[in-house]
Amino acid sequence: MINDSSFSKLGIVGIGLIGGSIAKGVRQKLDDNIQIVGVDSDQEVVNSALNSNIFNHVSSDLRTLEICDFVVMCVPPKTGLQVLDSLSMVLGPGTSITDTSSTKRQICNMAWGKYAGKLDFVGSHPMAGKEASGYGHSDPQLFNGCNWFICYKEQDSAALRRLEELIFLLDAKPYYITPEDHDRIVAGSSHLAFVLSSAFISALHTSAYWEEIRQTAGTGFRDMTRLAAGNSRMYAEIVQTNSDEILAWLEVLKSQLNDFEKLILSGDGEALTNWFEQAYLSRHSWMNNKPW
Repeated sequence: MINDSSFSKLGIVGIGLIGGSIAKGVRQKLDDNIQIVGVDSDQEVVNSALNSNIFNHVSSDLRTLEICDFVVMCVPPKTGLQVLDSLSMVLGPGTSITDTSSTKRQICNMAWGKYAGKLDFVGSHPMAGKEASGYGHSDPQLFNGCNWFICYKEQDSAALRRLEELIFLLDAKPYYITPEDHDRIVAGSSHLAFVLSSAFISALHTSAYWEEIRQTAGTGFRDMTRLAAGNSRMYAEIVQTNSDEILAWLEVLKSQLNDFEKLILSGDGEALTNWFEQAYLSRHSWMNNKPW
């Protein structure tokens, strides 16, 4: 249990995997020393959260967040822009706001531009998740050891202080970055990955050999297609709010594939071996130095 928290009434908008995991993790650490208010547009999710003994109050009405001193938006990127508009008409000046979406430029520009001086906002993005989504898959240990991106405008803001406390509370690690650098980096490390996974299974599913592939595919196929099992709406909104950076990384990927195609046509076994060896070494280096 942690005392002297900078927030005592935590609001969660979007009670899915991320929102549910934050709520469960905070409840586990602070027990009854904090009130947690949840809002979700899906009545089934509202009912499930109400029955979980994690939230003090759950509804589909954003106005229930008026009592909160810290609100975390856990919704897809484009939805987050709409929610921020609505929260600007609900929350008072003492309430801080953050979001957890996978793109940062649009939400930060909106908060620091349109709502400059009105909303105390800091952007954030925990690098944690599962291929399964929804409150039923949420886990209080989801963020253990993960990097949690922070994009802030004011270094002495209450929003930044409260977000840092939340991150440490959930055993994650803060990583400070600009919205521009965040979107460029994550487009490569995360967004390109789910696009490639989806394209891979789509290419095979539409082939004449899909039935045979489906019946005989092994663990490599399972691992390669894991990200294609993610939240389709979230993926679409990520692409819509980070299209330029994703397109830039697609060009890099195309270049790699073009080079590999030339190697195949050359029939040069040693060059092919070197190509795969370089990929092996790159991954091996990352695995030996990964952040968790």
